[in-house]
Amino acid sequence: MPMNPSRKNVNWVEKTFKSMTLEEKVGQLFIADLVAVYAHTESPHMKLAEKYVRDYHVGGFILAGGTVTDIAVTTKRLQQESKFP
Repeated sequence: MPMNPSRKNVNWVEKTFKSMTLEEKVGQLFIADLVAVYAHTESPHMKLAEKYVRDYHVGGFILAGGTVTDIAVTTKRLQQESKFP
C-alpha cells in the first residue's frame, strides 16, 4: 500500500533538508553501532556516542545489548543531543 505523506510533513522535510549543511547531510548517511547498556552520562561509551551525534551528525545507531529500558533511555538521550530527529 503506497504511503501518502501529508503536505505538512513534506514541507517540514523540505524545509529541514534545505537548512542542513553539506556536512550534516553527509553525516546523516552514517549509522554507528553502540552497546545500549545504559551508563551514566560521563561514561566513555555515552560520551563517544554523543560526540558522533554532535560533531559528525550521525544519522542513527544500531543498538545492541541492554534491556528495553536501557535502549529507551539511551535513545532518548541521543535524540536530545541531536539537531535532527
